[in-house]
Amino acid sequence: MLIAAQGCNYMTVKPKTMFVTFVIDKTDTLTVVDQLEIGHVKNLLPIEKNDKLGVSLTFYTVTDTRYTKSFTETLNSHSEMDVNDYERPSEVESFLDDVEKDIEKIKKDTKPLKQSYVFHPLFDGLNELATLKDAGKRQCIVLSDLAENSPFFSVYKKKDFALLSKDPEKFREKLEQEYPLERSLKGIEVFFIHQTGTHDDSIFHEMATFLEEYLRDNGATVEIAGSLDEINIE
Repeated sequence: MLIAAQGCNYMTVKPKTMFVTFVIDKTDTLTVVDQLEIGHVKNLLPIEKNDKLGVSLTFYTVTDTRYTKSFTETLNSHSEMDVNDYERPSEVESFLDDVEKDIEKIKKDTKPLKQSYVFHPLFDGLNELATLKDAGKRQCIVLSDLAENSPFFSVYKKKDFALLSKDPEKFREKLEQEYPLERSLKGIEVFFIHQTGTHDDSIFHEMATFLEEYLRDNGATVEIAGSLDEINIE
């Protein structure tokens, strides 16, 4: 009787939900934002291989203000007992339809932007992921040239960029005061996506090198890639 009860409990356990955050830089017109299509999302998420997996997908946008616009879509997880071969495909289709609509909204917003608040949505997204200790996989995918251009810091101001390149520890202190990481990033995977070779990449490489070390020091794993096709988040 005890064995049967244990077996029943196993069958009703739901897999942990996978949380994926995209940070999409609307101020970066020269890199990979236009790559983002629903096909990339389908390829990145293992929802066809795992018909019980739950997914929470959030898009944050980098704009010219500190205000962060976001869209979140959710696909519920299922246990072995409640997964339905007929309902699941329609749930997945509805989820992907909503994600595609979010992508279209983001890409249609093409107004010129004079400033670029990259750090704000990036650290908002990471702090949110860090609260989800009982989640499944947690990933943050950043599509940006990382060219912060705000009153806090601008890569286009010689004094600011010199601080980053020549005194990264002092820049780290400044960043921690403005955008503190509230918890450890252990267990979070961060991917920086940038199409190199199309223009001067020195800003991206300087910023990416700093952020890679900074986020790793706070527990995250970090990967830098040239396109969404180069990463695997399964």
